Amino acid sequence: MRARWAALAALMLVFAGCAGNGGTEENPHAVIETNHGTIEILLYGNLTPQTVQSFGNLTQEGYYDDTRFHRVIEDFVIQGGDPLSSDPNKSDRWGSGGPGYTIVDEFACEDGSVSNELTGYRSNQEPCDDHGGLALSHDKPGMVSMANRGEPKTGGSQFFITVSEQPRLDGTHPVFGEVVDGMDVVMNISQVPTGNRDQPREDVLVEDVTIEGELPGVEVEKFDR
Repeated sequence: MRARWAALAALMLVFAGCAGNGGTEENPHAVIETNHGTIEILLYGNLTPQTVQSFGNLTQEGYYDDTRFHRVIEDFVIQGGDPLSSDPNKSDRWGSGGPGYTIVDEFACEDGSVSNELTGYRSNQEPCDDHGGLALSHDKPGMVSMANRGEPKTGGSQFFITVSEQPRLDGTHPVFGEVVDGMDVVMNISQVPTGNRDQPREDVLVEDVTIEGELPGVEVEKFDR
């Protein structure tokens, strides 16, 4: 009897692990092919539909192909998604590029709602404090989040992947995905030598990005950059 209960408990843990921080089998995945290996990301389209749709639309346009992870900070994050990073001659501007528009900040809350209130570093309050707390947070390595300028509606195409727990980013950068395969690749990238402005001294190329599965299918609300 004990063996049967142990087996059942183990099975329940497997299913719980597959769900992640709110992922479902219906959520799409992004597959990022780099010159360091492949990174697969579960996109939380059920929790952050605008962000995932925007990321997916850009991906399907080939927007991220031939760009770079242009900012690498060991034990913190690796950052990519800047179209300017495809050109080595524009390295002094890497980190400033975008798709020509910005999107709303989506913070998924535990009660199923979405908060668009970016509190930033200026408040001890988080966007979902009145809604049961954040459903998605920077609570471990491998969380995929929107880069922005720390102000509302300044996110566009740039994103980062955490390489350690970073709770101080909660409430400022909306999490929209999680690495489900290739975390070793992320960690290897995070350890490449860097120089000025945290730019890698060797190329960390994003060769190709594809979407597997169905995107949320929502209209992306866009704002002037």
